[in-house]
Order: sequence, then structure tokens, then C-alpha cells
Amino acid sequence: MKNVTKTVNSVLDSVDDTVGSVERTMEATIAPVRKSVFTRFPALFTLLVTFGAVATFFGFERLLSEWTYINDRPVLILAIGIMTLVGTGTLYKKLG
Repeated sequence: MKNVTKTVNSVLDSVDDTVGSVERTMEATIAPVRKSVFTRFPALFTLLVTFGAVATFFGFERLLSEWTYINDRPVLILAIGIMTLVGTGTLYKKLG
């Protein structure tokens, strides 16, 4: 029984070593490529992120302007926005 335990431990150690070797190899080959893309084109990624954020806000604005009831009551939009922030902040505090 003692030999079986030693054999199993030996196999598990070998598997752990192999997995570690594969992980190190993958990090060495993939990470530099991923980092170099962001470091080579920082302005492009900054512009893309900015465009995405502005397009999202503009889309929300256009969506809200389509509803005449909400469009005619800016105080209601403000109240809904504040309630949403308070609700998400409370949820974050409870979960975090």
C-alpha cells in the first residue's frame, strides 16, 4: 500500500511539473505579444475607447429623447439617475 501511495504522489508531482511548465511557456509566448500591441498603438486604443464611451452616452441620450414623457421632464431623468446610482452603490456595498 505504501508503494502505491508513493507511485501516485510521484505521478501527481510529475503532472504538476508539466502543467507548470506549460503555463510558463504560454505566459512567455503570449504575454509579450499582448503587451506589445497596447504599447505600440496607445493612441489608437485611446481613441477607440473614447469613441466607445461617447457613442454609448450619445445612444442613451438619443434613446431618452425618443420618449416624450421623459424628454419633457428633465427632473424625472435626474431623479431616475440618482436613484440608479444610489441603488448600485448600495448593492456594491452589500456585495463588497
